[in-house]
Amino acid sequence: MKQSNIQFQIDQLRKDKQIVILEAIAIQVFALFVSAYLPQLLLRYYYQNQQLFEEPALLTYIPVASFAIGSLFFLYALISNVMRYRKIKQLEEEMLFLDDSCGCGGDCQCGSDENWDELDELDRIVEEAIAESKEEAKKAVKKAKTTAKPAVNTTATKKKTSTSNSSSSKKSKKSASKKK
Repeated sequence: MKQSNIQFQIDQLRKDKQIVILEAIAIQVFALFVSAYLPQLLLRYYYQNQQLFEEPALLTYIPVASFAIGSLFFLYALISNVMRYRKIKQLEEEMLFLDDSCGCGGDCQCGSDENWDELDELDRIVEEAIAESKEEAKKAVKKAKTTAKPAVNTTATKKKTSTSNSSSSKKSKKSASKKK
């Protein structure tokens, strides 16, 4: 069974518990009103034109019947909610069991040896790739260090180039003057 399905069942059972307890309260309140007001309403409207020498049996049975109906439904709600509570706990334990496994809902048979062998092989491939990339990075760093040119004194180089430029400009002036 998948985890989302179990979570849905748990939510549904919790809602059913709330609905049943609300119904039990509503029936109990209704039973109280029936036992309080129905005998008075019957006397006023049904037995209005009759002369009564004793209290009708119906008037004594109404409060007892309404109390019995309210109490029985309350017991039904209590017992059914206890059963729902047990079912919820069972489903929560099942869901925790699924959480401890791979999280796929138990349909993939993740505990099989074949799947573990595949995972071990994938781990080995990843470790080899990481080791190769580290070796290549080390080689690239060594190559960069060996091919790097040493630092040159730039001021000395500028003086040499400026003197060579000035001597070449003198030579070009001489050659220009000879041509004329």
